[in-house]
Amino acid sequence: MRDHEPLTIEDFNGYYSRGDAEKVPPDHFIETNNIQFESGNNFKTRFGIDPYQIPISIALDDVQRIHPYTMQSQQSMLVLTTGGRIHHVLSPTIVHMDIFVRPLMTDFNSVSWAGRAYITPFFTNSNNQEVGLQSEFLYVYMGTGVAARKAAGLAPTGPPLIATASGVGFSELGFHLFAVVYETDTGYLTALGPSVFGGATSVSNTIGFDITNIPVSPDPAVIRKHIVATKFITDYNGNQDGYEFFFVPGGDMLNAVTTKHVDFFDLDLLEEASRLIDNFSEIPAGVGLTTYHGRLVLTTTFTDISIAYVSHPGEPEAFDQIDGLLIVPLDGKPITNCQEYRDVLYLFKNTRTYGYSDNQDVPSTWTSFIVDEGIGAPVHGISTVLDSGGVNVDFLLIADYSGIMLFNGGYDRPELTWKISDFWFGLDRTQFRRIELINDSISQVLYCVLPTEVGTILVGNYQNGMNAKELRWSKWTYDIPIRSFELINTTTIILGSSGASNSGLYTVVTNKTNDTLYDHSDVVTVVKIPNPLVRFAYTNVSEGENIIHVGSIRIRANGTGNLRMRLLSLDDILIKTLVPLPMTTTSDRQPTRLANFMSQRISLEMSTTAINEIFKINRVILFAKEVFVEFPSVQ
Repeated sequence: MRDHEPLTIEDFNGYYSRGDAEKVPPDHFIETNNIQFESGNNFKTRFGIDPYQIPISIALDDVQRIHPYTMQSQQSMLVLTTGGRIHHVLSPTIVHMDIFVRPLMTDFNSVSWAGRAYITPFFTNSNNQEVGLQSEFLYVYMGTGVAARKAAGLAPTGPPLIATASGVGFSELGFHLFAVVYETDTGYLTALGPSVFGGATSVSNTIGFDITNIPVSPDPAVIRKHIVATKFITDYNGNQDGYEFFFVPGGDMLNAVTTKHVDFFDLDLLEEASRLIDNFSEIPAGVGLTTYHGRLVLTTTFTDISIAYVSHPGEPEAFDQIDGLLIVPLDGKPITNCQEYRDVLYLFKNTRTYGYSDNQDVPSTWTSFIVDEGIGAPVHGISTVLDSGGVNVDFLLIADYSGIMLFNGGYDRPELTWKISDFWFGLDRTQFRRIELINDSISQVLYCVLPTEVGTILVGNYQNGMNAKELRWSKWTYDIPIRSFELINTTTIILGSSGASNSGLYTVVTNKTNDTLYDHSDVVTVVKIPNPLVRFAYTNVSEGENIIHVGSIRIRANGTGNLRMRLLSLDDILIKTLVPLPMTTTSDRQPTRLANFMSQRISLEMSTTAINEIFKINRVILFAKEVFVEFPSVQ
């Protein structure tokens, strides 16, 4: 256009919400909705969603939480729905219903271990704190559709065990105590039992021991039993406590067996069993659940909100009630999260971060160190970022009251949400327990489910860099409340929706141009993607804030439907609606639209409003020039 200078915008660096709208940098947006960035600097309408489960008649409703569950054969999901019901979703067509039901459970955590899933139910108490469900426990699910059972197991009970020195064999001379240990189908070894142990004295090296009256467990999870014994005891006084027990070689048997002959010398007793005595037979339910150095870590039970329980190495159900405790400094606030990172176990409260290092001794001897006394994490507010090999955790992403932070042993400043700090600080802090962070390391996109159920997800694209300057933010909105979010099979996005209608599991479908919803009556409805929109920063042509004239706009846009455009002045006092731009999927032209709009600063807004209308924007050029120094005076 004659005498007008082209203002070219082809770097699009995302949503900016920090200070007044006129402070937004020229390569950022004042507002965005339902756009996604590609590997270049272009952006486009986000992809639509479909119901994940088919047929719709088997689809879950009112989803509260999704956790991934890695089986031996595949990836799957554990899904909590209203009423405290957890279901195992193996695929779009296969679901095991109600594998764990606790009506008072409002949330849960889960860890996959050797093809099993460990599940801890929790709820929000009257102090607005997440704690383990009262009088409940840690559970283990085997992945078969059979309901989850309590982890660990009860010690043998029943009449006194009988031990007799008899039968051909060999033994250490002297008196020995004998007991029985159950083994479950997960490899858990119970405490010793029954309550009265057996005892026998060998008077010859050529005889063994016959053990009878061996109890049979009524628990179907018990698959084997083991005989344990002491080395010879001098001057036994009838008190069976305080002696060291060992597994007897060859002393194992099936659960149904009630008699067993064993032979051993004391030097054969190598594997110690006394450590089993102090283990929990029922592990209390908690909130946090993670792994550390081959141990399972559980935090925040109903009665002990500042304690973390740490299992024996390689034994996820063996928690010592005395030596397996970590006590976080008491301040009346519960532990909210836990995560291993670079050989350190980090425990988080809402505004505190503590670290513990394994000293190769029992957990109760590990000393804590303070990482930060002002930054913490909510219960689902941590996500990991893998290294280029996809194996090791390179750093953590943590949602804090002050923003989403990058954690690499300490918290990096500025926070990753620095550019949208006003938006972040506007979130309801009392609902931060609802925040959920999920990271897609392959696509290099961070997703944050926000603390209110209004159907909005904060999306951060870090293909240009994982730092506050280069991360590109946008918002995705839906016509359904989004409660949970998960990635399965590396890049498949699953959304969990709650509410009275249209709630359930949905998946993002590449290149889909609409959202398909279903209600609790299994009626499917196809709707438009809600109001895809970008509003560009105000033009800053004149250093003296003189009046400028935008004569026309030229856009490199592809898509379907009509691209609607408006020009707006400061505070939206003046608005000019331009002629819509018909889009095609391919084009060799960059069309122009006349504008004829004057103001001291001008912002361009682009949107689509009809179903199946989508856009992809590579370049925007505004033709503008200064026309007046000031507005005419009014007498």
